[in-house]
Amino acid sequence: MDHDVAKQLFLEQASAFFDDLQAAAKHAPYGKIIDKAELLAVEQGRELIRGSLESIVQESITQVEQEQKKRHNVLLRRNSPPSRIRQKASRHRLESHRVQTC
Repeated sequence: MDHDVAKQLFLEQASAFFDDLQAAAKHAPYGKIIDKAELLAVEQGRELIRGSLESIVQESITQVEQEQKKRHNVLLRRNSPPSRIRQKASRHRLESHRVQTC
């Protein structure tokens, strides 16, 4: 998931979490506001944090996988037969140029 999309999703979820806490406090019976809000905060807060951490970890995993894929592709290109042939041809031209100039 794109960083900006994940951040926007988190902000929307945090806003909804705040609204839910406010509604729970507003509709709680007298003397039970803190109990109701705290219970909701613990339950939904845990989910909000878990989802955020999951998103951050997945973003990190995706970045590492992309970097590894790039490195792998570079190694494949360097070690591919056409690349080796080009390297040998280039060395041969360089060596023959050295021989002619000496």
